[in-house]
Order: sequence, then C-alpha cells, then structure tokens
Amino acid sequence: MRIMRVLVLVLGAVCLSLVGAALSGTDARAQGDVVELHKVKGEQGELIVAVSANGITFIDPKEKKVFRAFKSKRKSMKGYKPDWVIIRDVDGDGTSDIIGAGAPAFIVTGGAAPIYSIPKGCGQFHLANFAGDKTQEILCRDGARFRLYNYDGQGPLWDYKITGLRLGVCNFGDLDGDLKADMECEVLGKGTYMQRSIEGEELGQRDSPQLDPPEDDTPGYATLMANYLKGQEAFDLDGDGSREESVLLDGKAIVVRSRASPKALARHEVGKAFSVLVDDIDGDNKVEIVVGGAGKVFILSDEGKTLLEIKTDPKGLKRRADVKVARINANGLADSSDTAVTAVIDKSKKKLSACYAGNVKKNAFTRVGNIVYALNVGAEGKVKKVEKLHSALDDKKVEGCLIKALKGAKFSKATGPGATVTLTLEFGFIDE
Repeated sequence: MRIMRVLVLVLGAVCLSLVGAALSGTDARAQGDVVELHKVKGEQGELIVAVSANGITFIDPKEKKVFRAFKSKRKSMKGYKPDWVIIRDVDGDGTSDIIGAGAPAFIVTGGAAPIYSIPKGCGQFHLANFAGDKTQEILCRDGARFRLYNYDGQGPLWDYKITGLRLGVCNFGDLDGDLKADMECEVLGKGTYMQRSIEGEELGQRDSPQLDPPEDDTPGYATLMANYLKGQEAFDLDGDGSREESVLLDGKAIVVRSRASPKALARHEVGKAFSVLVDDIDGDNKVEIVVGGAGKVFILSDEGKTLLEIKTDPKGLKRRADVKVARINANGLADSSDTAVTAVIDKSKKKLSACYAGNVKKNAFTRVGNIVYALNVGAEGKVKKVEKLHSALDDKKVEGCLIKALKGAKFSKATGPGATVTLTLEFGFIDE
C-alpha cells in the first residue's frame, strides 16, 4: 500500500532539542544537518529535497544518489524571519518550484533546473502577486532599497530607495483592492506604518498595522514532526491495510514498532536524526523510510533495513558538466547515417563540454536544457555556417563557444551544392 505522506521539520520553526540536537552557527558539521525533507515532482519525475543550513540537495530516489545541489546561506534582516526554503508553484505551470530565501536567493524548478538567482541574497525576501497576473514576483529588499523581479529574473521591474525614513520590517498584501500586493512598513522612531503601492505610490499612514506578517508556508509541520519522531504517528508500513506501525527516534536510533507487537520490528543507528519522510519514493510499490541526519540521508526499507546512505551536504559535493547529443539529423551528405554523423560530433564532444563546463564552474545556477543548431556543410564536408534555432541556456558566451567548436567539425562530402545537419545538444550538470 503506497503511503503519500511528507513530514517536514521546518528550519528554525521548532526547537531542535525535540529531536536530540541543536544547530550551531559555528559548528561546521551542524551546517550540513538535514533538517527538512520534501518530495517534489518536476520535469525529472519525483525527487527528494534535503534542506540544510548549507543549502538544498536533490536526491534521485530511483537512482538513489544525489542529482544536484545548491549552496546557500540564511540571510535576513533583524526582526524578520522568512521561511528558509519555500516550495510553491511560482510560474503557474502546475509543478512545484523551490525557492531559497538566503544568500544567494534563488528559484529552481522541482526538477532541479535553475531559473534565477540573486547572488548576494536579500535582507527581506518575499514572493507575491505584485503585478496582478497569474505568476508571482520576487521582492528583494535591502534596507531602504526595494527591487522587484519576475520569477525568471527579468527586471528589475522597478528599483528604488525610500529616503528620509528609517524603516523596520515591511509586510505585503492587497491594501487598495486592485488584486496586487502592496507594502506596509513600520517607520522606526515614529510608531507609524507607511503604506505604498508596489510602484511607490503613497496609500497613507496608520498608527497600527493593517497587514499581518507572512504565514509559514508549512503550518503545523514542526509539531507533526515532533510527534512523528516520538512515535505518535501511525502508518501502514507492511502493506497489510492497517495503519499500526510507527517510526520514532530513540536516542541515536530510528526504531520501527508495531502496535500489534511489544517488540521493536527494527532498529537502525543513525547517530542524529532531524527529519523523516515515509513514502514509496522510487515507485516500486514498497514504502521506504528516509531519515535526514548529520550531513547525510539514510534510506531504509519498510522493515527498517538500511538500503543506502547518501552524503548530502552541498559543501562536500563536486560538480561535473553533463553534455549529451539528444538528437541529430543529416541530409545531403555522402554518408548521412546516424552512426557516421554522431561519430563526427563525438570528436568535438570534449570542446563542446568545455564550453559549458567553464560556465558551470563559475555560476552555480547555470541554466540547463537543450540548444538546437543547424549546420550548413559544404562540398568538402567542412561546416560553412552554424545557426542557432533554439536555446534554453540563454547564455551568449556559451552559445558562441559552441558555434566555434561546431565549425571545426568535418563531415563526409556533400552530394550537392550543400548539406544540412540539425543537432540538438542537451546540457546539464550533476553533483556527486
């Protein structure tokens, strides 16, 4: 029986003494503690997201290994405690996006594809429908400076400073009924609250706030996780149709118990446990137990047997570029077979990979996806022209480097005045 239940311990939302440990800003090891576990669905299928103070790590549950990771540090202005990680459909495409509100601040899809990042982060980070459309925009505030971006980084839509006032925490909501979020900021030293539209138009002042602080994206999960790790939540782990098993933290071990038996069904030493997820994570119709520990994730079977231990701390992972030939089609060559044409591209594969790998090394949020090129091949098999038909990378430097590499390819002779090769390259990266 498949259990579709995700249990999350929200970072900073509960005293971690409930689960046997506390995060320390000076303890390098503690920064990698997996304090949240989420199951998300995106273009890559279902992935597990492990959250620590060092960032987020995506785990491929079918491959049972890390897929991608993104380093980030918590950052917020005094008096403001935003969600560390927000899971929400930002662009309205029906799938979850992952938002990191730290430094850098970023948005990646549920399939771990980067959309946008703000390298230095924001003192106050907020997502809302500021434009009155179907998507949400990013508000990035640092002191008295306010910037608004589209979810995919276009902009800033506006960028200005409020001068002459010392502002405290700002909250956001629709103040004037136009279905667009406005701002309300505390004016320090005056005990009043300034109200403005997102375009900066003054809407008035109040002696008391009209807007409430933003709600937690995961209300009640902290309490649920505490109950869960005390064995107070029951599940059908053995597939018999009865919810009578529990998974709890006992000292430094995860223990599987059943109400039908006084004896523990299984016990696994994990050292420290901060978060747990119970689900069929790999689609094999068997429930697994995923435990977030100190810099790693344990995957246990429904009986509590250790299946795998995965290191998840983003600081300890290394990245490699992954470039593949997704599709190739040739016409008008002496040998237009897939085998012959692919062999030519394979000779240029090292140069093609280097064009992308250099950017991946410099920018952790380098975009992934396909680029489609049309190559015009002359009578002697040399590439005369390379035309970009489509690019998901949106990076002129990488695209220019790729064109240069492709111009060096040598195919079989053209049978007429010219031949064409249409090539789709797939770009991505993997953290290991």
